[in-house]
Amino acid sequence: NGGTYQKYIIKTTNYTLKKHDHIVYLSGAALTASLPAAATVDSIIYHIKNIHGDVTALIEPDGSETIEGIPTKVLGPADSTKIQSINNDRWVILGD
Repeated sequence: NGGTYQKYIIKTTNYTLKKHDHIVYLSGAALTASLPAAATVDSIIYHIKNIHGDVTALIEPDGSETIEGIPTKVLGPADSTKIQSINNDRWVILGD
Protein backbone atom coordinates (compact mmCIF):
# COMPACT_ATOMS: atom_id res chain seq x y z
CA ASN A 1 0.00 0.00 0.00
CA GLY A 2 2.07 2.88 -1.24
CA GLY A 3 5.38 1.60 0.13
CA THR A 4 8.61 1.98 -1.79
CA TYR A 5 11.28 -0.69 -2.00
CA GLN A 6 14.85 0.35 -2.69
CA LYS A 7 17.92 -1.81 -2.86
CA TYR A 8 20.48 -1.29 -0.11
CA ILE A 9 23.87 -2.68 0.83
CA ILE A 10 25.71 -2.87 4.15
CA LYS A 11 29.48 -2.45 3.96
CA THR A 12 31.92 -3.42 6.70
CA THR A 13 35.09 -2.47 4.80
CA ASN A 14 36.10 0.53 2.68
CA TYR A 15 33.96 0.66 -0.45
CA THR A 16 33.76 2.48 -3.77
CA LEU A 17 30.15 3.17 -4.67
CA LYS A 18 28.86 1.80 -7.96
CA LYS A 19 26.33 3.04 -10.48
CA HIS A 20 23.73 0.51 -9.28
CA ASP A 21 24.07 1.44 -5.57
CA HIS A 22 21.38 3.56 -4.00
CA ILE A 23 21.31 3.19 -0.23
CA VAL A 24 24.61 2.38 1.46
CA TYR A 25 24.96 1.58 5.16
CA LEU A 26 28.48 1.79 6.61
CA SER A 27 28.88 -0.61 9.51
CA GLY A 28 32.61 -1.09 10.06
CA ALA A 29 35.12 0.82 12.12
CA ALA A 30 36.53 3.97 10.49
CA LEU A 31 35.19 3.28 6.99
CA THR A 32 35.63 5.34 3.85
CA ALA A 33 32.96 5.40 1.16
CA SER A 34 34.62 6.52 -2.08
CA LEU A 35 32.43 8.19 -4.69
CA PRO A 36 32.92 7.40 -8.36
CA ALA A 37 33.81 10.21 -10.77
CA ALA A 38 30.74 12.45 -11.01
CA ALA A 39 30.84 12.31 -14.82
CA THR A 40 30.35 8.54 -14.76
CA VAL A 41 27.15 8.75 -12.69
CA ASP A 42 25.71 12.19 -13.55
CA SER A 43 22.50 12.94 -11.64
CA ILE A 44 22.68 9.84 -9.44
CA ILE A 45 21.53 10.19 -5.84
CA TYR A 46 23.13 8.17 -3.06
CA HIS A 47 21.82 7.83 0.49
CA ILE A 48 24.71 7.02 2.83
CA LYS A 49 24.34 6.27 6.55
CA ASN A 50 26.91 5.42 9.21
CA ILE A 51 25.30 2.70 11.32
CA HIS A 52 28.40 2.08 13.44
CA GLY A 53 27.68 3.35 16.93
CA ASP A 54 31.13 4.50 17.97
CA VAL A 55 33.21 5.91 15.11
CA THR A 56 33.03 8.34 12.22
CA ALA A 57 32.93 7.35 8.56
CA LEU A 58 34.22 9.35 5.60
CA ILE A 59 32.81 10.07 2.16
CA GLU A 60 35.49 10.95 -0.38
CA PRO A 61 34.87 12.11 -3.93
CA ASP A 62 37.02 10.99 -6.85
CA GLY A 63 40.31 12.77 -7.61
CA SER A 64 40.07 16.55 -7.28
CA GLU A 65 36.26 16.60 -7.08
CA THR A 66 34.65 17.99 -3.95
CA ILE A 67 31.41 17.78 -2.05
CA GLU A 68 30.20 21.38 -2.06
CA GLY A 69 33.79 22.61 -1.92
CA ILE A 70 35.04 20.22 0.77
CA PRO A 71 37.35 17.30 -0.03
CA THR A 72 35.84 14.87 2.50
CA LYS A 73 32.43 14.63 4.21
CA VAL A 74 32.50 13.23 7.74
CA LEU A 75 29.59 11.18 9.07
CA GLY A 76 29.47 10.83 12.83
CA PRO A 77 27.93 7.79 14.50
CA ALA A 78 24.33 7.38 13.23
CA ASP A 79 24.69 10.33 10.80
CA SER A 80 23.47 10.12 7.23
CA THR A 81 23.48 12.20 4.06
CA LYS A 82 21.83 12.28 0.66
CA ILE A 83 24.25 13.31 -2.09
CA GLN A 84 23.90 13.89 -5.84
CA SER A 85 26.32 14.31 -8.74
CA ILE A 86 25.63 17.34 -10.95
CA ASN A 87 27.10 18.92 -14.08
CA ASN A 88 29.36 15.89 -14.57
CA ASP A 89 31.96 17.40 -12.24
CA ARG A 90 30.82 17.77 -8.65
CA TRP A 91 28.74 16.51 -5.76
CA VAL A 92 26.09 18.36 -3.76
CA ILE A 93 24.40 17.52 -0.48
CA LEU A 94 20.62 17.28 -0.78
CA GLY A 95 20.10 16.71 2.93
CA ASP A 96 21.59 15.33 6.10
